[in-house]
Amino acid sequence: METRASYVLVGGFVLIIIVAMFGFVLWIAKGQIDKQQASYQTYFKTTVTGLQVGSVVRYRGILVGEVTKIRVSLKNTNEIEVTFEVKRDTPIDRFSTAVLETQGITGVAFIQIKHDAKGYEAWRAVVTNEAVKPGAPQVDVARGAQYPTLDSDSSGFEKILSDLPKMLASIRELADAAKSLFDRGNLDSIKTTLTNLALLSKGISKSGEKIDRLIGNLDKAVKQLPPAIADARAGIRKFGTMSASLNKAVLELPPAIADARAGIRNFGAMSASLNKLIKETRRPIRDFAATGLYELSLFITEARELVRNLNRVSKRIEDDPSRFLFGSGQKGYTPK
Repeated sequence: METRASYVLVGGFVLIIIVAMFGFVLWIAKGQIDKQQASYQTYFKTTVTGLQVGSVVRYRGILVGEVTKIRVSLKNTNEIEVTFEVKRDTPIDRFSTAVLETQGITGVAFIQIKHDAKGYEAWRAVVTNEAVKPGAPQVDVARGAQYPTLDSDSSGFEKILSDLPKMLASIRELADAAKSLFDRGNLDSIKTTLTNLALLSKGISKSGEKIDRLIGNLDKAVKQLPPAIADARAGIRKFGTMSASLNKAVLELPPAIADARAGIRNFGAMSASLNKLIKETRRPIRDFAATGLYELSLFITEARELVRNLNRVSKRIEDDPSRFLFGSGQKGYTPK
């Protein structure tokens, strides 16, 4: 009976251990099942050296998931398709970007999820309602994606490495240009220029007194500048006064022109009246020229004769007024 009881005890203990192990496995499995994951994809156009399945995925430096698949894109062989899982509560939206970065100098690559601030600000400027949140990233069916797709970007170090050949080419061109600049001929020219500068410096030091006088003359000229400016301002004011008078004269010019036009019209009316008078007196003038001039000439001739007789009478009166009035007292010789 004792041997049989020990077998039952051992069997029960083993059964309990098996059940406990089975429960532990179920608890671990339940933990893995309860651990909610979300899958995303991204496509890199650059090399993904150092990135492998199991590489970590970080959200602004926080570990949130890992890479689950890496392959060449079936739609475009120039792109590398990367699938990764992150915690479902990771705040990923349409403005999230997957950036390939390396950790330290070890070269271990990982995916850093960043936020496109510029794109978000542009979207927020259009959608001003704070309650509206950006939607989740969409599945890029055109690329053959199966999960929501994030835009990709290369890290700063990767950009430097990609631009390094261009930088080296630019440095090489700069070195060639410097080499051609400092050849023997240019070095001799630079040496000559430096010599000329030294001579010029000596000449300037010898001409110190002249330079001092020049500076003194400039100082005097500067001191005389304010009076000249004042005179110029006075001239400008006079010109302004003259301009005002000219403007006034210009304003008074239209009435004067109107008066002149009225005078011209009056002169035209007077000329018309004069022409009318000439037409009316033309015949009497012709008649006067035909007969009146002859009679006038006779009258003038008789008037001249009368004037001569009057002159003789006045001369006799002046010579001997009494003889003219009383006659001559002398008697002439009377024959017997």
